[in-house]
Amino acid sequence: GPHFRGISLPQLVWSVRLRGLAAGLHMSLGRGICLFLLYLGFSASFPLLNSMMRPRVLKFFGAGIPRHGAPQTIAPVAAARQHVCASGLSVREDRMKRVMRPLPPSALPMRRPWSALAAPLHCSASDDAAAVVEDAGDRKKPAQMKKVLTPEQLEEYKLRREQRVEERAVRMAGIASGELGLGKVRQHVNPLAPAFREAVPTPDWPAVFGDPTQPLHLDLGCGKGHFLLDLSKAEPDRNHIGVEIRELLMARAYRWVTEEGLRNCLFLSGNINVSVESLLAGYPGKVELVTVMMPDPWFKKRHNKRRLLQPQLVEQFAAVMPSGARFFVMSDVEEAAQAMVEILNENPDFTDWTGVWEERTLACATEREASCLSRGQAIYRAMFYRR
Repeated sequence: GPHFRGISLPQLVWSVRLRGLAAGLHMSLGRGICLFLLYLGFSASFPLLNSMMRPRVLKFFGAGIPRHGAPQTIAPVAAARQHVCASGLSVREDRMKRVMRPLPPSALPMRRPWSALAAPLHCSASDDAAAVVEDAGDRKKPAQMKKVLTPEQLEEYKLRREQRVEERAVRMAGIASGELGLGKVRQHVNPLAPAFREAVPTPDWPAVFGDPTQPLHLDLGCGKGHFLLDLSKAEPDRNHIGVEIRELLMARAYRWVTEEGLRNCLFLSGNINVSVESLLAGYPGKVELVTVMMPDPWFKKRHNKRRLLQPQLVEQFAAVMPSGARFFVMSDVEEAAQAMVEILNENPDFTDWTGVWEERTLACATEREASCLSRGQAIYRAMFYRR
């Protein structure tokens, strides 16, 4: 262009470089000036912030924090500690206590009652449609509006339920015959659910046992059934009944009993807490031994009512067990074992616990017991006798 006439190429290159350097210096200088102005602004506003925050600090700690260079009688940290020691809380807890104060009832939002919400939707008293309500066992829920079904919906609900029952019966028969595998089995089952409120029916004793007059052993919560199978072979002069709430496991155990040809072993599925009277009705022999071994500990406090051994169950067995009969409990969880011991100790029909955990008293070991012993874990056993 006309501005670069008579300028050689090296001079042109240096001219461009100098212009770029000047532009960079200009930008750096501008940034430096901006940072300097920000520094001056913070320096000027710091005394103002100090004067604004000082009353709040004094109100929070409740003690004076003297200015720099002023005479002081109590150090700031000592004053704060003195206040905290008087309240018995740490600095963080004391601050949370001041901040998290409960709101007065007038400040809480108003909530309409459930009855006011459900009143316009309720059917008349003359409506003959049945109400189907989902019951969650021991789970506590707020009062909810019932779902009202029409007769057509109720009929469809009954048909679906019958189909599920038939499908489960087919599956159980397939597992018992060996045509189907066990599949997935739940580890924890809530015994307070509505599905487990029906009692176990009374078996046909001459049909299930070769000699129904032999002493009876009941294993409550027998699990897979390996222990009871081994014990039935080791003790043929005693009848053995295993009760488990998971029916799929009992269907497979029934197949094992059939294959072994055992006439002194029986597996039943159901909730023993509601089945003692119906199960033992008409048994010609005597109940000699009841065992509760390695039950589900249900660690949470709100789930303790789901544990297998309950005071009502002990009372039911005390009514059918003769004098001298044994009640054996065992667990690898000391808390669960101690809870079972306390329940049996509170019942006056059984002897008091000696306070010493028993050694192995049965002829065979359970799978869980053998696994714990192989890892060196402790097993807690206790034996009680009917007075």
